[in-house]
Amino acid sequence: MLTHAAKDILWIHKLLKEFTFLHNLSLPTVLYCDNQGAICLSKDATFHSHTKHIDVHFHFIRQTVTSSNIELIYIPTKSMTAEIFMKSLVRVKFEKFRDDLNVM
Repeated sequence: MLTHAAKDILWIHKLLKEFTFLHNLSLPTVLYCDNQGAICLSKDATFHSHTKHIDVHFHFIRQTVTSSNIELIYIPTKSMTAEIFMKSLVRVKFEKFRDDLNVM
């Protein structure tokens, strides 16, 4: 999921650069992630024996972070609003989310 989001961000950057009136795009774009391990590995370029199984998708994320196109920031899973579309919620969390929406 992180790789797909990063690819979409890069595509949108290229699209916006096509429009001359939007040439001052602020970089890096913030991408929130709930995986602290992925964030640490994207910042540390050293090769460890435990990371030899990592595939091309991870190296793509590291490249976009080091080129300052995206910035990964940790956010806990329970704080991710989009998570309700990805995973089922227990009734208490659903009702709290519903109540929060009604307040707005």
